[in-house]
Amino acid sequence: MTLISRRWGEPNEVEVGVDWRQFRDPDVYLDQVELDVTERAAEDFQDYGHVAALWERVDRPCRSGGTLLLLEGLTRSWEQGDLLALRRDLSRLTAPPDGDGNQDFEIILDLPQEFEALARSIEPPTELMNPPYRLSGSVSVDGTADLEITILGRAPYRHRVDLDRNAQHRGADGALASGPFSIDLRVYDRDRDAISQLTADGGLNLSTKQFRDLLDPAGWSKRLPRWVPSPAIRGTW
Repeated sequence: MTLISRRWGEPNEVEVGVDWRQFRDPDVYLDQVELDVTERAAEDFQDYGHVAALWERVDRPCRSGGTLLLLEGLTRSWEQGDLLALRRDLSRLTAPPDGDGNQDFEIILDLPQEFEALARSIEPPTELMNPPYRLSGSVSVDGTADLEITILGRAPYRHRVDLDRNAQHRGADGALASGPFSIDLRVYDRDRDAISQLTADGGLNLSTKQFRDLLDPAGWSKRLPRWVPSPAIRGTW
């Protein structure tokens, strides 16, 4: 596996090579695994690099930073079912766009030609696109918070809060500890009736347990060993 990453605004990118065969050696400790790390002028994260071609393929604006994972020399052939499961699991790492349609974190799959239909950007789970409760808004650098509370079936409630009025929001030097930042919280009921209604509205065939697992941060991680190589459980203490 090769990992190539570039920070936003940095001229260089870092490449890390990992030979997963080292993790299968029972006599090798984790701190003895060798990584091939190289820092170089940006190549893949350039206007005409590998990453730019991926963004163009999915009709997205090219980005100058991010992380590229290249998997080669797989231990077995992947089938369509494996890739569908991978897409499903990766979708749980992405969040729906904010109120302005912005999405800060995106994942794109680049696959062999025979699986071209699955080689596209990863979308968030459709089950999570219509929350019954939502709090969204922003906090400016001067401490003004503009918030909107949405409850399914009711008109949105908008509220402005001036954080500068409260002493607890100031640091030791008296300066306001504020933004700018934005917030977008989506809240779901987890009782059986609410889940059934949510999945029915979305035309989904999802059981109560499956939906609860979807909302459980530990739920998706239980399935990772199906497609992530398992490192040796050895280490030095």
